[in-house]
Amino acid sequence: MLNLNNLLRRREQRPSATRLALLPAAAEAFAAVEASLQAEAEHETDDEFWSSEGWMARYRPYKVRNGILTIPVSGVLVHGFSYTLSGWATGYTYIQRALNRAKSDGTVKKIVLDIDSPGGMVMGAFETADMIAKASKPVEAYISGLGYSAAYLLASQTDKITVSPSAGVGSIGVILRHIDASKAYEQAGLNVTLIYAGAHKKDGNPYEPLSELALKTLTKEVEDDYVAFVRAVSEGRELAEEIVRGTEAALYSAEEGLRANLVDSIMSEVDFWPRQTSSGGSSMDVNEATRAERTRIAAIMDSEEAKTRPAQARALALQTDMTVEAAVNLLKSFPAEAKAEPEAKAKAESEDNLFAKVMAAIGATGVKAQEEEKQEDDNSPQTIAARIISNSRFAKAK
Repeated sequence: MLNLNNLLRRREQRPSATRLALLPAAAEAFAAVEASLQAEAEHETDDEFWSSEGWMARYRPYKVRNGILTIPVSGVLVHGFSYTLSGWATGYTYIQRALNRAKSDGTVKKIVLDIDSPGGMVMGAFETADMIAKASKPVEAYISGLGYSAAYLLASQTDKITVSPSAGVGSIGVILRHIDASKAYEQAGLNVTLIYAGAHKKDGNPYEPLSELALKTLTKEVEDDYVAFVRAVSEGRELAEEIVRGTEAALYSAEEGLRANLVDSIMSEVDFWPRQTSSGGSSMDVNEATRAERTRIAAIMDSEEAKTRPAQARALALQTDMTVEAAVNLLKSFPAEAKAEPEAKAKAESEDNLFAKVMAAIGATGVKAQEEEKQEDDNSPQTIAARIISNSRFAKAK
């Protein structure tokens, strides 16, 4: 659900600048890393942004197969971030640039958002959703796991939502967390003095109890965001606003989401993706191609190497044309991933921990060139984050 971060804001920011549309379990990682995520990719030309080789091509994928462009929307959704790190984070900037490129790409006949996300920042979410709603080409969403909050907002603007049998959707709501740490500071012998200008400048700060004025102001912000969220879902899914509001930010299983008209169909990944990539030709040719593609996907995702590298295996199976042998050989070179939890809540918490590790690594901007070269094939979260930040304008400007 929408989570409005109550950090003390920088002078130039409005109090709502860092609010989130995210499951609460995944929200903590943003507290210390907000500034580090501003890659300023919107200033890059298309030639600078898109690369057909090297590590940037892996984390800014643009893959068109049989007229279908698949855009991964996984992990926490982040404003001002121009990459997608499988299972950890995806930037709205990356999604927007992919949508813009597809608009003028004659090879793209349809776009599919491949979603597995607990949500993310509000800033950038509504703009991205608007781009999806106004896309000149058909857009569908496939939710393989999590499709909550901001992630569901994006899905709701597509022409059709298909989910896997184990997927979850919803969390259409708003929450603001305020922590009054004044007694903890007092017990620690610390006295915080806020020097400010403007009656609302210190609204929501953690050094004193929330004032009635601040409570009134922040409650209005929450309601405003909720109204916008409900309206967007209502228009996208063609549901009455009363019905959307009546969900009360609940989390829905695939079957519950189907009954509530939050999704259109339920289908396993091994059935959904082959149908997207098999088009044209006779019905017999299509059936054979579908079976072949289903077999390829299943072989990669069910391989022994995929058991300890599920996210990478899924990316190779669904976002590349690799043969089973090539994909398995590449998987062998990847480090084992953290073991996934079976329940959605545990999965969100696991993603939060992984994301926190990535973001902690981003803080270390002094990465030496020789160290990057030596670790070129290291796909750990720390190395990935260091490469991205060291190559961004943000890092170069420091």
